[in-house]
Amino acid sequence: MEFDGPYMFLSPVPFPFYLYRKRMMSNFLDLFDNYMIKMGYSNGWMAWKSGLARQTIIRWRHEIVKKPNCEKVRKVMMLFQLTPQEQHEFLKAAGCQRDKPATHFLPIICNPIYSPNQLFGREDILESIRRFWLQIPIINMAITGPRASGKTSLLHYLERVATATDLRIDQPKGWKTWLPDNFKFAIINFHDPGMCEPEILVGEVLQQLNLPKPNRCDLHCFAEILKSINQPTIIMMDEIGAGLNSKKLTKEFWHNMRFLTGHCAYLGYLVTAHEPLWKLAQDAGKSSPFFNLFGNCLELGPFTVDEAFELLTYLPQNIPQEDKEWMLEKSRRWPVLLQILCDERLAALKQNKSEAVWKTNGLKRIEEFQHLPPSSE
Repeated sequence: MEFDGPYMFLSPVPFPFYLYRKRMMSNFLDLFDNYMIKMGYSNGWMAWKSGLARQTIIRWRHEIVKKPNCEKVRKVMMLFQLTPQEQHEFLKAAGCQRDKPATHFLPIICNPIYSPNQLFGREDILESIRRFWLQIPIINMAITGPRASGKTSLLHYLERVATATDLRIDQPKGWKTWLPDNFKFAIINFHDPGMCEPEILVGEVLQQLNLPKPNRCDLHCFAEILKSINQPTIIMMDEIGAGLNSKKLTKEFWHNMRFLTGHCAYLGYLVTAHEPLWKLAQDAGKSSPFFNLFGNCLELGPFTVDEAFELLTYLPQNIPQEDKEWMLEKSRRWPVLLQILCDERLAALKQNKSEAVWKTNGLKRIEEFQHLPPSSE
């Protein structure tokens, strides 16, 4: 009997795995080489930007690779500015894919994010938080930034990133292989009127930390319960200025918050505000030693250019480079403004709107955020 090829496909003989693997690797090499050509990248430039050896780049372009290092594959992939689907296919060809492509959640318009895979950028801030949280006693921190700069989104990310199962392929960032997976968190949003009632606030914190919650628990009771904690615990207070303006959160309340840190080595505070804490406390007439805890203040500003382009890479549709550059300029790289302009651009693609129309609509929608300052870069 004559047949083509080295194998005779008679059940139940399976297709040889090494040939399957060879075919898969050939697809990866083709994709890698095609993207290099499409982007106009030289071997030397790719090696410099990715931190890989030039010889590695050359081998990937011209030889069969048995099994590329997945961390290296992800490094070069991010330089190709691929869509999520293209990223999935590229990783699959390299044998590094997850079970399914990343879910599209962009753009998020004028609301805090709740899923960690929706947060972009902020690597410098996260790296600073990592350093402060690695110490015992835990160092307290304040994060300041104007309204709509992303403070609340960052708190939700910190609370949930360690247990998230749907992170993007390039996450988490800023942690250097460390995650707060043994931390406990409680978030207090002072824009919630209930959180301006001491007893309600205390009960909410205990519930979020899964600590015993007596029927009635005053600040003294609260302190006694927290003394028992033996793992890193962070109480995050969002927009603390609203709490300072509450008549029911008196100087005594803030003094008690300060007392806790002196008796609970594993307890730390992370607070957000739109102005320096000392000024907010002074304006509210509630100066307290509590606010002296926050000598470490991190400022939330616009995205870097790389962070802004990374967000645009995850849009569900490709948009022209000139449109991306226009959006970066007009948004001043603030996340909320960039997301609004992305929303208008995607709607224009779907509804066949002209360039003049979507740009005019986008600029009108971002007018209310003119309080956000321009980037210093």
